[in-house]
Amino acid sequence: MKLFAQVCLMAIFIVLPSSPLSAQSISELALEDVLLVALERASSTTLTEAAPLYQASSWLAALPTISASYLDSDERFGTDEAELILNLPIKSNTHRKSDKALAGLVEKLDEVGELQRSLYFSGLIREAVWSYRIASVNGKFAGHKLQILQRLEQRHKELLQAYATSEYALLLIQNELVTARISQQEYEEEARGWLQRYKHVTGLGSLPASIEEPPLEGIEFAPDRHPDMRQLELA
Repeated sequence: MKLFAQVCLMAIFIVLPSSPLSAQSISELALEDVLLVALERASSTTLTEAAPLYQASSWLAALPTISASYLDSDERFGTDEAELILNLPIKSNTHRKSDKALAGLVEKLDEVGELQRSLYFSGLIREAVWSYRIASVNGKFAGHKLQILQRLEQRHKELLQAYATSEYALLLIQNELVTARISQQEYEEEARGWLQRYKHVTGLGSLPASIEEPPLEGIEFAPDRHPDMRQLELA
């Protein structure tokens, strides 16, 4: 089931640039689904750029060697001799047991590495998503404040013409207008920056509609399962 979900998510990612429904499909993803897409994307990039790994032999302790020698007899009716030597350094039983234990340790370290990688990308995604949401909300608030100040400015201009207010009060409102306009532009720029970072991490063109975290009820706190703790145990 998990494999099927990953395949579906990768299909969404592949058709993203060309499909008009891709934005709607992405908006329906949860944060955990976005994490799977980011991990799949990072894995494909890593596998493409990584060099092939060297695999040791299960029964040879070192590379086999071969040597040849030829002895020409000095006697008239002597026999010439040719010798071919093949050296196969076979692993001992102890060596094979050590290799097996090492392979198990490497597998566990790989699992810890995958957990660390998952936590790393999860942090990047959540930082980008929530920072974008905060910047967007602050930008909307600044825009709403700007509209109120613009109406207030217009009202004070009318009052100033009727000599019902002072120019100083109008200047204070205009100063607040400038501050609100600058704040709105800064928040919009900040939101664009976080959205760009999200796209860089996930490869997706838009954020999910819902970024609520799953409830924590029933989840047992197990610090020993943290990848850093497991790495210490394997050290």
